[in-house]
Parts: sequence; C-alpha cells; structure tokens
Amino acid sequence: MKHWVTFLWVFLIIVFFIVAYSISNDPYSRVLRDDDFLGEDNASIIIVEFGDYLDPVSRQSENSMKRLRMDYDVKFIYKHFVKSNQSKLAAIGSECANNQKYFEEMHNRLYSFNGNFGKNSLYEMADEIIGLRIEEFKQCVETNIFEIEIEKDFGLGEKLEVSYLPVVFINGKKFEGLQGYAAYQNAIRNA
Repeated sequence: MKHWVTFLWVFLIIVFFIVAYSISNDPYSRVLRDDDFLGEDNASIIIVEFGDYLDPVSRQSENSMKRLRMDYDVKFIYKHFVKSNQSKLAAIGSECANNQKYFEEMHNRLYSFNGNFGKNSLYEMADEIIGLRIEEFKQCVETNIFEIEIEKDFGLGEKLEVSYLPVVFINGKKFEGLQGYAAYQNAIRNA
C-alpha cells in the first residue's frame, strides 16, 4: 500500500510539472504576461494586436483600435510583426519611446505618418513629444537594444499563426485581417 501512495504522489507531481510547463510555454499566455500595455492591468477586456507600423492594412485597423481604447475599459497589448528593416526601425522607435513612458504618443505618430520613413523622420516625431528626452531616444535607436524584443514578438506571432496583418485577439478570440469596428464591438459584447 505504501508503494502505491508513493507512486501516486510521484505521478501527480509529474503531471503538475507537465501542465505548468505547457502553460508557461503557451504563446498566448506569454503575450498576456507582457508588462507593456495601454489601459488598465485588471481590465476585463484584453486586446492583443500584432501589427506593423508601415503596413497599410495595420494602419487602417488602428482607427478601430483607437476607438476601442476610448470606448471601453481595455488592456491593450501591441506586438510587433515587422516585415521590413524600415518596419523594424519604427518598432524600435516605439520601444525606445516606451522606455521613457511615451509609447502611446509614438504609437499614434507612427501610425499617422505619411511619407518616406527613415531615422530622420523617426527623430522628428520623437522631438515633437513633449517630455521625451531626444538624445536618450536617439542613443536607444542607434544601439538597437530592443531588436531582440521585436524578434521575440515576431516569434510569438508565428507560434500564434499570424500570417498576414493585422491579427487581433479580443479576450482570446482571433480576428485576422482588416475588420470593422462593429466586428470588434460584437466580440466585446459577447465576451
């Protein structure tokens, strides 16, 4: 009988570790643990967007995302799914601004930017943000310290089967491609 109880305990411990390991490696769970977000940490509505600042469809989707952030109490997590070196530069710029607590301001500027994108235009956008320390921002951009984080975002996107942009998750429900505000609103109402 004693061996049976020992066997049962060992079995339960192994099952516990297997479950804990699978939960900790679930890509969506990893996204939700991100400590960089807009909104309230304990919001009942969690929106995760995989996007690219220079992708035209992601840009169109931003209008709906912005409206959702205004109309509802949400936790909004933005993940970079960059497609080019210019997109990576834009993502690095948003992360460098976030490093100084100005993510939302840079995020909005990047999505509303029209023209040829490069470091000079990134620096001009940063210079317009009141309170942002421009020299610290430039140093951050030049050293590419957030490049690994951006690559991790891309890897998470691949694991979540992001193939085209934007991809939005609302409380775990996946929306691929351009959706209207009403589709997102219905998902929130049904959640």
